[in-house]
Amino acid sequence: MGEETIRRALIAAFGLIVLVLGVLGALTAIQFKSQSSQIDKLSHAVEKITIKGLPLIVAIKDINLDIVQVQQYLSDVSATRAQNGRDEGLRLAQKSAEAFKQDIDLAKSLAEETGKLETVAMLKEVEAAFTPYYEFGKSMSRAYIDHGPAIGNKMMPEFDGLAEELSEKLNIASWSVGELSSETVSELLDANNEVAASARILGLFLIVTATGLVLASSILLTFFRINRKATEELRIAAIAFDSQDGIFVCNAKSVILRVNKAFCEISGYSAEEVIGKTPRLLKSSRHDDAFFKGMWDSLQENGSWEGEIWNRRKSGEAFPARLCISSAVDGSGTVTHYIGTMTDISQRKEAEDEITHLAFYDTLTGLPNRRLFLDRLKQATATSARTASHGALFFIDLDHFKTLNDTRGHDKGDLLLKQVAQRITENIREGDSVARLGGDEFVVMLEDLSGEIEEAASSAEAVGEKILASLGRAFDLDGLEYHSSSSIGVTLFIGHQKTVDELLKQSDIAMYQAKKDGRNTLRFFDPYTQAMVMGQAALEADLRQGVLEDQFILFYQIQIGEQGKPTGAEVLLRWCHPLRGMVPPGDFILLAEETGLIVRLGYWVLKKACEQLVAWAANPNTAHLSLAVNVSARQFHHKDFVAQLEAVLDVSGADPKKLKLELTESLLVTNVDDVIAKMSALKARGVSFSLDDFGTGYSSLTYLKRLPLDQLKIDQSFVRDVLIDPNDTAIARTIVALGQSLGLTVIAEGVETVEQRDLLAELGCHSYQGYFFGRPVPLGEFERLMGQEWGDGK
Repeated sequence: MGEETIRRALIAAFGLIVLVLGVLGALTAIQFKSQSSQIDKLSHAVEKITIKGLPLIVAIKDINLDIVQVQQYLSDVSATRAQNGRDEGLRLAQKSAEAFKQDIDLAKSLAEETGKLETVAMLKEVEAAFTPYYEFGKSMSRAYIDHGPAIGNKMMPEFDGLAEELSEKLNIASWSVGELSSETVSELLDANNEVAASARILGLFLIVTATGLVLASSILLTFFRINRKATEELRIAAIAFDSQDGIFVCNAKSVILRVNKAFCEISGYSAEEVIGKTPRLLKSSRHDDAFFKGMWDSLQENGSWEGEIWNRRKSGEAFPARLCISSAVDGSGTVTHYIGTMTDISQRKEAEDEITHLAFYDTLTGLPNRRLFLDRLKQATATSARTASHGALFFIDLDHFKTLNDTRGHDKGDLLLKQVAQRITENIREGDSVARLGGDEFVVMLEDLSGEIEEAASSAEAVGEKILASLGRAFDLDGLEYHSSSSIGVTLFIGHQKTVDELLKQSDIAMYQAKKDGRNTLRFFDPYTQAMVMGQAALEADLRQGVLEDQFILFYQIQIGEQGKPTGAEVLLRWCHPLRGMVPPGDFILLAEETGLIVRLGYWVLKKACEQLVAWAANPNTAHLSLAVNVSARQFHHKDFVAQLEAVLDVSGADPKKLKLELTESLLVTNVDDVIAKMSALKARGVSFSLDDFGTGYSSLTYLKRLPLDQLKIDQSFVRDVLIDPNDTAIARTIVALGQSLGLTVIAEGVETVEQRDLLAELGCHSYQGYFFGRPVPLGEFERLMGQEWGDGK
């Protein structure tokens, strides 16, 4: 072979080597670029789970804790009677509400960064639902303290609805965030596998190109730099893998390959105990085969499954978890791994259970509240319709419970309510229901009584008598022996003949009949009693309308003094109803007392009386007259009574010395010192006082000598039979003597005959009021009487 041929062969061989090196170099560069792309993908997945995903999950948990704390503090406020306890509870509730605001803002920001815009919208709904829930909760707590359980319990159903709405919206937001864990872990595993595969191919290229040492060393240095970066990214990924959520990775056959630390802490198993086994290791007995079939069907069809599941720890304890499973596939679409994230939601479930308990159960006694009971009553009527059997509804009210609260304190009252709840529960049948409606009101529902109404009533009465007897035994209230009784109203029901509201109303009416009949007894509902109650309710509605429409007028009844001449008059309130006509005072005065309308009516009477005194002062026939105005105990005890009356006197310009207030002995039952202070203040202005109905109530000589009185009024019940009943005569003589000894004038009411007047005069009473001298008449007629019979010195 010639030299030219050898030279050409060497050139060809060199050219072939250069070509091979060039091709290998190009392939290496391509693979390098591919690996850089996979590392970037890995870095993105790590960033997503560590920087955005986990903080968002933690923020959601903090929000749930904030809401639970607000609920707890508001509950503490409602149960705390002391002022300092209320203020502390509201302060802590406000602090938790501020924490909620911070956590919700953080969660919305993280959700926006993560791209979970639907979560952002859900969190905004949570925020919008929290504000009315929190504000209404504060109002309800204050109502419990300031106005008592009766008012607070009326607000409870609306508060329950707000709490339920808030919990539902927060759960939806939490489920949306749960998807993030499985998504990011899946991305992390895929990126890591691609980096590893790229590194193996790159190493093979470098071995084959051993003749390109310079190029090889350069590529190796680059590879080591890339490997260091990949190692750093994998270290971050390992930190993310050990998050607060339990993570497990399975192969395509569902064999566990790896778990993180949180998984071990949640399940109680070590990594060595679960690797090589399947997730069936955690299976509890709370789900059937259909549940797991649905899970695997979703994985095969959608590549993921998410939901709540009950798992079992190594200790055997079952616990609720939020589970997200995603399948990882290779380039051909074949499943290579399953990645699961598991969150222990025991605390969240406990919080939800607590909120549910607060929504449906009474915090003091632990009994169902009105909301839950009404639902059970509705179900009971449906069952009764199917079985054609009667049920019974009891309405139980404790007798004189307010007295215990007022004299011994609310702590003793609460203790009594707890023991009452326990005793009622002990005396009903299994399957029957008992609930606390609020205050000292309890209800009991009996089901599955006889289809015959007589037998059903007999069974209900037997249970009611057991409850009465049990509640009649002495209670031990922390060393205080307390005797109580109760009044029970009962109504029977069958099917849907009456609504639940009608049944409650009927049992309530029957209970009030039991109180009217002497308390400590049981009464069944009857239509006649209902008609009376409905009539009373209609009268109350008319009374309120009458106050608004100024349907009231004043009548005047003359009062005669020692000289046989008029000294004044008593103003008497009359109701001129547009349909009922003139309503007798006995029909509406007591009702006005019970409803509190007497305060407004009494103020109107005082104002009109003072204006009339001013008008009479300009007429010689009436200028000397005084006016006596009846003042109810409820009106007099009003905190602004003195200030209001002084303002009326100042505005009208009436002479206080011509105004006489008639008070009843019932005023002296409570807070006598306050009564004396108010009387003394008005006495200083010139107002005089008469003690009305003297001798019929709770007369006490000790109080009588302390009161700044001007007059005693002999009640008409003694005057009526003063001529024929020696006892009435003796009582009248005693009242006159008592008045004289105390320096008080005495006036007798109800004088209808001249004989009554003459006998009273013999006893020493020389002031009178009654039909013998004049009936109560409207203003115009009274003034005509004064002008015709008593005017011009007659």
